[in-house]
Amino acid sequence: MTLLAADEQPTRRQRALYAAGYLAAGLGMYGGSVTFGALEWAAARGNGTATGSLQIEHCEMRPATRSGQKRVCLGAFRASNSETVDDRAEVDSENGRKGQSIAVTRTLIGDYIRHDGDAAAKAMVWTLAFGAIGTGCTAAGVHHARRGLKPQVNRNGLHGPE
Repeated sequence: MTLLAADEQPTRRQRALYAAGYLAAGLGMYGGSVTFGALEWAAARGNGTATGSLQIEHCEMRPATRSGQKRVCLGAFRASNSETVDDRAEVDSENGRKGQSIAVTRTLIGDYIRHDGDAAAKAMVWTLAFGAIGTGCTAAGVHHARRGLKPQVNRNGLHGPE
């Protein structure tokens, strides 16, 4: 596909591709954010694949994804039903200390999340933020589809260019 000059109008096919791209991005982002946000929120409330406790062996500072550093505590996870044991579990914890046992839930992807109101609130904020962006992309796709895919009528009342 070539780029359009400033005075060129996109073809009907190009408009359809723009609309499909926006719709796919929007629906994918919205669906993904709602699904993973709901799972994170549920895990922070104690509903996950395995609930139990993490016995902290030591904590360390690691680079954070955006900037600065985060505190990560490592230790052994023991599930409440005694079926799941993970000696290399780790969880983000700002105030965890060696020897402390904290309640955690293992998520579907193997991460551990503390049972914490702050973690649940953070998951909901991220869900709403990405859901809003996904909704905006979906609305842009619908707008492009409605605007760009209807027949073009010139000032003489005929279809096509003037």
